Amino acid sequence: MHGSEGEVLPLIGDIDSNNKGSANRKKAINRLGRTHLRISRQREEHAKRLVRSYRKKSAAKASW
Repeated sequence: MHGSEGEVLPLIGDIDSNNKGSANRKKAINRLGRTHLRISRQREEHAKRLVRSYRKKSAAKASW
């Protein structure tokens, strides 16, 4: 498993183990959605941080 895949797979199992239309299934779907949202935000933030650090390094090189 890679990265946050370990967090997502059990949540998918929770959805599969519940009956369609049940309140617990809806809760499990919401948990999975929140987890996906958090992971996507982490990825976006990581990309922004990488770009910021690359820009700092290139700006430092350009000033030499």
